[in-house]
Amino acid sequence: MRTFFVTLPNNARIEIQNTLSRTSIYGFDIPEEYTAVLGQDDHTNMLFEGMTTAEQRTVIYIVLQLKSRDKRIEKTLFLVHPPTERCTIKLLD
Repeated sequence: MRTFFVTLPNNARIEIQNTLSRTSIYGFDIPEEYTAVLGQDDHTNMLFEGMTTAEQRTVIYIVLQLKSRDKRIEKTLFLVHPPTERCTIKLLD
């Protein structure tokens, strides 16, 4: 937390705004595809919000390394969903 001391005239008005957004709390911009996936898929968003901040930052960092838009979406879903939800086993008769 930062503390600032300022001397103001009697009729001065101060407005303080929190400019931190979801993009800045992780230290880098979140890809557009990432926010689109989280905005459209409630289950994925719930899983992402359930992660620690460090886990969220790691997932976003990995996704940022990818160049392809489709790969970013695919990797986002892969990293956020737990392994038990990632695969389905189909038994053959």
